Amino acid sequence: MEIQPNREDIEKAVGWHKLVYSLFSDPNKSTLDNIGTRWAVHDLKRWIRENEARKFKFFTLSAEHTDGSPVWPDRFGRETLDDIRDSQGPYMFSTQYLNLPRDPADAVFRPQWLRYFKFDDEIPDTDLLENVTIVDLAGWGDSKGIARNVICTLSMDTKHHIWVRRYDRGKFDPSQVIRLMEAHAKAYNSRVRVEEVQY
Repeated sequence: MEIQPNREDIEKAVGWHKLVYSLFSDPNKSTLDNIGTRWAVHDLKRWIRENEARKFKFFTLSAEHTDGSPVWPDRFGRETLDDIRDSQGPYMFSTQYLNLPRDPADAVFRPQWLRYFKFDDEIPDTDLLENVTIVDLAGWGDSKGIARNVICTLSMDTKHHIWVRRYDRGKFDPSQVIRLMEAHAKAYNSRVRVEEVQY
């Protein structure tokens, strides 16, 4: 089992980062260097890039070249990197040693495959095979308050293209979830599939 940081850990890191500026004795003369590796997709490094990019210069280095050969073979040779990957697991290795907050081997969807549409009439109705509404239930007893319910309706055409027709995500109570399931099913004449793990 791989150890992965949770959202709460990442939010704490971002919070501590925000407080650093208050510790400068002279903000006009002080500098801030943030050095580290990636933890997850929405980690501190991403937060800095999205919110404070004008304050930083970025330098990113992977332990492997794009062809997979080691960047620093004297210290992290092929066998050493393979041992670390076996020990940490592919996700943690990818974040810590490749600075990629995801395991490339698990990338089922490629960003270049995604296409966006604004209106239902852009979807080829004649080719649609089926509409399915998938319900991902969150734990209503979630003590951390981070779990969310998702109700998502998808359509698949004869070429196996999948269209996301509608989704609702939020902290819904059971009655709201049922009403949303009904709204999806009526709007798209969809079959409803509900997660059963832990329920």
